[in-house]
Amino acid sequence: MADLASPFHEMTSASAIRDVASVVIGANAVLMEDKVTYKAALTEDAAWADLPILGEDVRKHSDAAYFAARGFGQVITMALCLDDCPAEAGALQVWPGSHERPARHQPTANQGPVVTDEDAPDEQAVTLEASAGTLLTWDAALVHASGPNRTDRPRRLLVLGYTASNA
Repeated sequence: MADLASPFHEMTSASAIRDVASVVIGANAVLMEDKVTYKAALTEDAAWADLPILGEDVRKHSDAAYFAARGFGQVITMALCLDDCPAEAGALQVWPGSHERPARHQPTANQGPVVTDEDAPDEQAVTLEASAGTLLTWDAALVHASGPNRTDRPRRLLVLGYTASNA
Protein backbone atom coordinates (compact mmCIF):
# COMPACT_ATOMS: atom_id res chain seq x y z
CA MET A 1 0.00 0.00 0.00
CA ALA A 2 1.38 3.40 -0.97
CA ASP A 3 1.80 6.01 1.74
CA LEU A 4 0.53 9.34 0.47
CA ALA A 5 1.90 11.24 3.46
CA SER A 6 5.46 11.32 2.14
CA PRO A 7 4.67 12.88 -1.28
CA PHE A 8 2.44 15.49 0.37
CA HIS A 9 5.17 16.27 2.91
CA GLU A 10 7.67 16.72 0.09
CA MET A 11 5.28 19.06 -1.71
CA THR A 12 4.57 21.16 1.37
CA SER A 13 8.29 21.41 2.10
CA ALA A 14 9.14 22.58 -1.42
CA SER A 15 10.70 26.02 -1.44
CA ALA A 16 8.68 27.13 -4.51
CA ILE A 17 5.36 27.02 -2.65
CA ARG A 18 6.85 28.53 0.51
CA ASP A 19 8.46 31.29 -1.57
CA VAL A 20 5.09 32.24 -3.06
CA ALA A 21 3.59 32.33 0.44
CA SER A 22 6.50 34.51 1.64
CA VAL A 23 5.93 37.03 -1.15
CA VAL A 24 2.19 37.20 -0.45
CA ILE A 25 2.59 37.51 3.32
CA GLY A 26 5.57 39.89 3.05
CA ALA A 27 7.79 37.89 5.41
CA ASN A 28 9.54 34.53 5.65
CA ALA A 29 6.59 32.09 5.66
CA VAL A 30 6.37 28.87 7.63
CA LEU A 31 3.85 26.08 7.18
CA MET A 32 1.47 25.93 10.13
CA GLU A 33 -1.38 23.78 8.77
CA ASP A 34 -1.85 21.21 6.02
CA LYS A 35 -4.75 19.00 5.04
CA VAL A 36 -6.37 17.29 2.10
CA THR A 37 -10.03 18.06 1.53
CA TYR A 38 -12.11 15.57 -0.40
CA LYS A 39 -15.49 16.50 -1.80
CA ALA A 40 -17.47 13.71 -3.42
CA ALA A 41 -21.12 13.66 -4.35
CA LEU A 42 -23.22 11.90 -1.70
CA THR A 43 -24.95 9.03 -3.43
CA GLU A 44 -26.26 6.99 -0.50
CA ASP A 45 -28.41 7.68 2.51
CA ALA A 46 -26.25 7.31 5.63
CA ALA A 47 -29.09 6.86 8.11
CA TRP A 48 -26.91 4.52 10.17
CA ALA A 49 -24.64 7.45 11.06
CA ASP A 50 -27.28 9.33 13.08
CA LEU A 51 -25.92 12.66 11.87
CA PRO A 52 -27.79 15.70 10.57
CA ILE A 53 -27.89 15.87 6.79
CA LEU A 54 -25.44 18.62 5.98
CA GLY A 55 -24.70 17.95 2.35
CA GLU A 56 -21.37 18.71 0.79
CA ASP A 57 -21.61 22.49 0.78
CA VAL A 58 -19.41 24.61 3.00
CA ARG A 59 -21.20 27.78 4.03
CA LYS A 60 -19.52 31.18 3.82
CA HIS A 61 -16.97 31.75 6.52
CA SER A 62 -13.55 33.21 7.27
CA ASP A 63 -10.76 31.20 8.87
CA ALA A 64 -8.98 34.19 10.43
CA ALA A 65 -10.83 34.10 13.78
CA TYR A 66 -10.01 30.39 14.14
CA PHE A 67 -6.31 31.00 13.46
CA ALA A 68 -6.21 34.04 15.76
CA ALA A 69 -7.66 31.92 18.58
CA ARG A 70 -4.75 29.52 18.02
CA GLY A 71 -2.26 32.39 18.38
CA PHE A 72 -1.49 33.07 14.73
CA GLY A 73 -1.45 36.50 13.09
CA GLN A 74 -1.98 36.79 9.36
CA VAL A 75 -2.35 33.44 7.61
CA ILE A 76 -2.15 32.83 3.88
CA THR A 77 -4.10 29.84 2.63
CA MET A 78 -2.95 28.01 -0.48
CA ALA A 79 -4.98 25.28 -2.15
CA LEU A 80 -3.41 23.04 -4.77
CA CYS A 81 -6.16 21.58 -6.96
CA LEU A 82 -5.54 17.84 -7.22
CA ASP A 83 -8.54 17.50 -9.55
CA ASP A 84 -10.33 19.83 -11.93
CA CYS A 85 -12.56 22.15 -9.90
CA PRO A 86 -15.48 23.32 -12.03
CA ALA A 87 -18.45 25.10 -10.42
CA GLU A 88 -20.56 21.94 -10.51
CA ALA A 89 -17.90 20.08 -8.44
CA GLY A 90 -18.05 22.61 -5.61
CA ALA A 91 -15.40 25.08 -6.73
CA LEU A 92 -14.25 27.71 -4.24
CA GLN A 93 -16.38 30.83 -3.99
CA VAL A 94 -14.84 34.04 -2.63
CA TRP A 95 -16.04 37.51 -1.71
CA PRO A 96 -13.38 39.89 -3.12
CA GLY A 97 -12.17 42.51 -0.64
CA SER A 98 -13.90 40.85 2.32
CA HIS A 99 -10.52 40.30 4.02
CA GLU A 100 -10.13 44.07 4.32
CA ARG A 101 -13.16 44.62 6.55
CA PRO A 102 -14.67 42.89 9.59
CA ALA A 103 -17.20 40.15 8.86
CA ARG A 104 -19.74 39.15 11.48
CA HIS A 105 -20.16 35.45 12.13
CA GLN A 106 -23.32 33.85 13.43
CA PRO A 107 -23.35 30.48 15.18
CA THR A 108 -25.08 27.51 13.56
CA ALA A 109 -26.04 24.14 14.98
CA ASN A 110 -23.91 22.01 12.65
CA GLN A 111 -21.76 24.19 10.39
CA GLY A 112 -19.81 26.27 12.88
CA PRO A 113 -19.90 30.07 12.69
CA VAL A 114 -20.92 31.42 9.28
CA VAL A 115 -20.63 34.92 7.86
CA THR A 116 -23.91 36.83 7.67
CA ASP A 117 -25.55 37.49 4.30
CA GLU A 118 -25.43 41.18 5.16
CA ASP A 119 -21.62 41.13 5.35
CA ALA A 120 -21.16 38.88 2.29
CA PRO A 121 -24.14 39.11 -0.09
CA ASP A 122 -24.45 36.10 -2.40
CA GLU A 123 -24.52 38.29 -5.51
CA GLN A 124 -20.97 39.50 -4.71
CA ALA A 125 -19.48 35.99 -4.70
CA VAL A 126 -16.98 35.00 -7.39
CA THR A 127 -16.56 31.31 -8.26
CA LEU A 128 -12.95 30.26 -8.86
CA GLU A 129 -13.11 27.41 -11.34
CA ALA A 130 -9.67 25.85 -11.69
CA SER A 131 -7.89 23.02 -13.46
CA ALA A 132 -5.95 20.29 -11.70
CA GLY A 133 -2.51 21.65 -10.80
CA THR A 134 -3.74 25.21 -10.17
CA LEU A 135 -2.52 26.85 -6.96
CA LEU A 136 -5.15 29.15 -5.42
CA THR A 137 -3.91 31.62 -2.78
CA TRP A 138 -5.88 33.89 -0.43
CA ASP A 139 -5.69 35.69 2.90
CA ALA A 140 -7.37 33.51 5.55
CA ALA A 141 -9.55 36.51 6.45
CA LEU A 142 -11.22 36.33 3.01
CA VAL A 143 -14.82 35.12 3.20
CA HIS A 144 -15.14 31.92 1.20
CA ALA A 145 -17.45 28.95 0.67
CA SER A 146 -18.07 26.07 -1.71
CA GLY A 147 -21.14 24.35 -3.03
CA PRO A 148 -21.88 20.64 -3.21
CA ASN A 149 -20.16 18.36 -5.70
CA ARG A 150 -22.82 17.51 -8.27
CA THR A 151 -20.50 15.51 -10.52
CA ASP A 152 -19.47 11.87 -10.48
CA ARG A 153 -15.81 12.89 -9.99
CA PRO A 154 -13.98 13.83 -6.78
CA ARG A 155 -12.90 17.40 -6.01
CA ARG A 156 -9.75 17.18 -3.91
CA LEU A 157 -7.52 19.98 -2.65
CA LEU A 158 -4.22 20.02 -0.78
CA VAL A 159 -4.80 22.97 1.57
CA LEU A 160 -1.82 24.69 3.19
CA GLY A 161 -1.73 27.47 5.75
CA TYR A 162 1.34 29.68 6.03
CA THR A 163 2.15 32.40 8.54
CA ALA A 164 5.13 34.68 9.10
CA SER A 165 8.04 32.93 10.82
CA ASN A 166 8.02 35.55 13.58
CA ALA A 167 4.31 34.97 14.34
